[in-house]
Amino acid sequence: MSTLRERQHHLAPVNYSRLLETIGQHLQRLQQDKRLVGTEGAILQLGRQRLSFNLDEIAWEIAREVANQTENFPYPFENSYGTSYASVHFADDKARSQFRSQLEQHIMQPLHEAFNEVCRRHKQTPEQCANNLLQPLSTFSIERFGQFDPQKPPETINNLRYPLEKPTAVQRRRLHFQKQPGLATETRLKGHKLTIDVQGISALKDNIQEGIKTHLETYRDSGQAEEEELKEALAFLKQEEGPVAERIGLLCETITDEALARIQRTARLHYLAYIRESLISDPKAGEPERRAARLLQTLIGRLRALEAYIQRHPDSHYIVSYGTSSQQRLNLRDLFSRADAFDPLPIFGEVAGQLGEIINEQQGLKRFIHGLRLKLNGNVHVHGGEGEPSFDFHLALLQPGSPAFKRRRQEAESNGTLEAFYTRIIRVAVLYFFAFKRWEDPTYQPEHDFEQELLPILRAGSQEEKEATLQRLAAELEPPEAQDQGFNKSTSALLQELRTTLVASLKKSANQSRTYRADLVVSLSASVLARDPERIFVHHQFFNEEISSLERERRRELLKYISIEEASISSHVLCKLDVSLQIEPLYFLKREHTEGEAETISSYHMSYDYHQLQALPIIFLPIEAEQQQQLRSKELFQKRFGGLKYIALGYGSHYKGAAVRSEGAFVYRFTY
Repeated sequence: MSTLRERQHHLAPVNYSRLLETIGQHLQRLQQDKRLVGTEGAILQLGRQRLSFNLDEIAWEIAREVANQTENFPYPFENSYGTSYASVHFADDKARSQFRSQLEQHIMQPLHEAFNEVCRRHKQTPEQCANNLLQPLSTFSIERFGQFDPQKPPETINNLRYPLEKPTAVQRRRLHFQKQPGLATETRLKGHKLTIDVQGISALKDNIQEGIKTHLETYRDSGQAEEEELKEALAFLKQEEGPVAERIGLLCETITDEALARIQRTARLHYLAYIRESLISDPKAGEPERRAARLLQTLIGRLRALEAYIQRHPDSHYIVSYGTSSQQRLNLRDLFSRADAFDPLPIFGEVAGQLGEIINEQQGLKRFIHGLRLKLNGNVHVHGGEGEPSFDFHLALLQPGSPAFKRRRQEAESNGTLEAFYTRIIRVAVLYFFAFKRWEDPTYQPEHDFEQELLPILRAGSQEEKEATLQRLAAELEPPEAQDQGFNKSTSALLQELRTTLVASLKKSANQSRTYRADLVVSLSASVLARDPERIFVHHQFFNEEISSLERERRRELLKYISIEEASISSHVLCKLDVSLQIEPLYFLKREHTEGEAETISSYHMSYDYHQLQALPIIFLPIEAEQQQQLRSKELFQKRFGGLKYIALGYGSHYKGAAVRSEGAFVYRFTY
């Protein structure tokens, strides 16, 4: 039976026909002008050791051509729900097949002919040209370059080198797992499992409609609406299509798609509480364990205070800004309603992987099973990190004058993510103010000082004042060594103490041996509803102005109306979903043996079987305008890749050309 239903992904269909035709026509012109093949400086060239293809020149010329004829180039994707970028979502199989045939016709075929022409000019067949470029995979063995010396300057080290000759030793043993610890000599591995049960997902839409109905009936009971007006409004509420149904659907999607990540954030916070209870319940706990438990308790309390604080005032109270552009305004409530709000914390729980997902439609239950692990201020090697601890990496965002801050700001500016960089600064500043300011003082309540010291500056201060305030906060969190004593102990020193104690505790097989459970609710605030009787009963707009006008791709902004809290009676809630969290240990023990039988451990070696394989690296080469830069790039390339055969793809113009997020940049990247 055929069914008609609304698509759920909201992806914009694409049509690149006009763009592919333009690329094909440009390749034909290049071939006719003998710029593609056959002249000095041609775009496609074959040398003794490389095949070079100046893709940059083609992509840049196509981008300029499209920019000069904007009116003749329709958007390659539908501008549905405010879409600003897209890739390759096709509406149907016909569109997908058409894209494949156009790609073959306009690009693959001309390039194939050009490669054949290059080979013919070198008096070789295409097969001979390809075989001459290929080289044995053993060429890239690290042993070929002698002993690796990490003290050597990076530019003198060949990048394409791998330990192909070195075998890897592997051991295998049989384990079984159980929920209770075994003897210390038996336990081989310990993990923690998180189970999330969510009740009532299937009835979510009905519950939202019922909550709206109850809200409407209060107007009739208070005399602000007639019975007939109520009946008419309820008829609109029950419609399967229309603006009301579409908004209800948006709320349901936000809760079902986004709320799980928020539940996981809450579970990560409960994981800290679970670890803390394990510390104090250990009968052999000493002063280090008690001190670590106090620090964890303070951190947990501060984070919960932050969650409560962002719900206390209207949105206008939380509007802040950072950076030279006054147009970028951030809502702290939006920012800290997201699932990743606590990610910059150096010590925090992490949900790791998915072990299972179970749906019980009869009970309306959905169960998610994950692993848990503890983040322990590890070293950061991504997003501009250079191996420094997580706390130091994030603290650098509060030090605008530091080299690390300047470097990361410059990187964000060059790749078009400056707004996201400023957002991270504000998030770290607020989070670290609440979490770590006077961390050793469990009686300290940071909200009052935040309202007096940081929030007014972020709201209305100059950029110089904001930078100076962040510098003072960073100095308070990490005071100079001369003050690093007593109550002014640095945050990094406290983190190191906590890390040491937690690692020792986690290694004890008997610790964390009990099951931890928490009952919660996912609540949708009744503040999503309209309050004006005329808006409700005359215009039949049941939601506030923000909800009514919110574009679908910005639905994450609805998270500020969704809270995860302890199960309790609450009057200002439109609907609820019951949630339970369970954290329990898993102990992996060696397999039981009969008396006198020794444990069997299998050992073997794994090595690469590559002797029949050949390889051809593809290397992106910068095209420099200045001769001095050209010579430096050539010298650097020769040191790093000298002696190898390769395919070279040129790039460069997109760094000094169109803005990163412009239409020209989109065309450049698509063509490239």
